[in-house]
Amino acid sequence: MLGIYIFFTGLLRFTKLLWAKFIFLHVFNISIGKNPYIGLKIRANHYNAITLGDNCVISDNARMWCELPTGYLTAGDNFQLNRSALVDFTGGVTIGNNVLISEGAVIYTHSHGYDPHSKPIGNELIIEDNVWIGHSAIILQGVTRIGKNTIIGAGSVVSKNIEDNCVYVNQNGRLLQRKDFTFS
Repeated sequence: MLGIYIFFTGLLRFTKLLWAKFIFLHVFNISIGKNPYIGLKIRANHYNAITLGDNCVISDNARMWCELPTGYLTAGDNFQLNRSALVDFTGGVTIGNNVLISEGAVIYTHSHGYDPHSKPIGNELIIEDNVWIGHSAIILQGVTRIGKNTIIGAGSVVSKNIEDNCVYVNQNGRLLQRKDFTFS
């Protein structure tokens, strides 16, 4: 009896995933490459401003959000946005190849200054190739570039640009190590 329950539960999730992928690709008309994985309960707006490369993974409860019509999100191949992660692309976000944004990470590209009701002021963010943004890391509005081969540790708060080949950890985004990485 338990085996039948597990079978039908899996079948139901598979059906929901197919439906979510259909809605994401055809109803919202998002430009996306080959072999995408689209999870459940994804929230996004300004769909026509989102472009994803090949082999992209958008996991359950991921959010891609924009407060201005001029914002855009462009991601390269092998991009992965994990569960409950948020990418605010109000100022525009360009993401390179082989980028992993871990569960609960938050990326902001705009600010309202001191008045929460004012028009948002966005700035462009470029995330280079081979970047891993750790669990619950926060990238703040002032950051304009995250360099190649960079790892941002879990829970880190990044408020300044990050150079190539770096590992950043802690709440103040201190440089832990500088090293040439090779990703396969």
